[in-house]
Amino acid sequence: MKSHRPILFIYAKDVSLFTRKSDRHGANVLDKIRTHYGKKRHQPVTIAEFCDYMDLDEVEVHNILKNK
Repeated sequence: MKSHRPILFIYAKDVSLFTRKSDRHGANVLDKIRTHYGKKRHQPVTIAEFCDYMDLDEVEVHNILKNK
């Protein structure tokens, strides 16, 4: 049976789903988000931070990632 744990973090491959660009571009977007929020390179970006930065609806992003 599949676990129903919430998705907390977003990764470069996930970002590429929304931007329709390469995974490398997704990594660059995540780097910009980390800089914007004052995070270090090793700290993951949350879906909430991604949605706030990209001005996207968090519920819709969760639904898309859950069904990918």
